[in-house]
Amino acid sequence: MPLAPFIMVITIVFIVFYLRFRSKREYQKTIRKMIDTGQGIPVEFIQQHTIPNTPFSHLQRGIKLICIGIAFVAILWLLFGFSEFYWSWGLLGIFIGISEVIVGRLMQKETNQ
Repeated sequence: MPLAPFIMVITIVFIVFYLRFRSKREYQKTIRKMIDTGQGIPVEFIQQHTIPNTPFSHLQRGIKLICIGIAFVAILWLLFGFSEFYWSWGLLGIFIGISEVIVGRLMQKETNQ
């Protein structure tokens, strides 16, 4: 059983988490410097680094995940063929993306009422 698909998925997940960690660490260092120097922290600075909970953000995240899932399905299908079920890893991203789109649509309906 080839380990390449599992190693690829683990590597991609590791890279994503590492980049998020590094970004949060830099954000926290900046806030610490501002506090140490006695500067006020602008509200806009904090709002830039919070994840918005709007219908548009859910739709945007869902579409991105669907596209990434389709790309995974295509790449793994081309590498290993349809008889191997490695391509099904991409379905996870597709289904999570579909759920984000559904949440975004439901939030849109809720705000329109």
